Amino acid sequence: MKVFVGSNIFLDYYLDRSNHIKHLGEMAFQFIKRARECEFEIVICERVLDELKRALNKNRQELESIVLKELISSGKLFVLLPCP
Repeated sequence: MKVFVGSNIFLDYYLDRSNHIKHLGEMAFQFIKRARECEFEIVICERVLDELKRALNKNRQELESIVLKELISSGKLFVLLPCP
């Protein structure tokens, strides 16, 4: 199964965000962990990568080596060109 994901999951995970009700960083971590454990694959588009680069002030190489590294190395991340 493939799941299309927006930038918020990665921002919650990388920035360990939370709101007043839930720890969003932990929820994002569990979501990514499930993908790494072969429950599903994550699909993103170039627009999501652009949003992440702007929000985290990273270039594409930094983004791939820091934020997306675990999903890329496990073969669980697919990038669509262009965005739907």
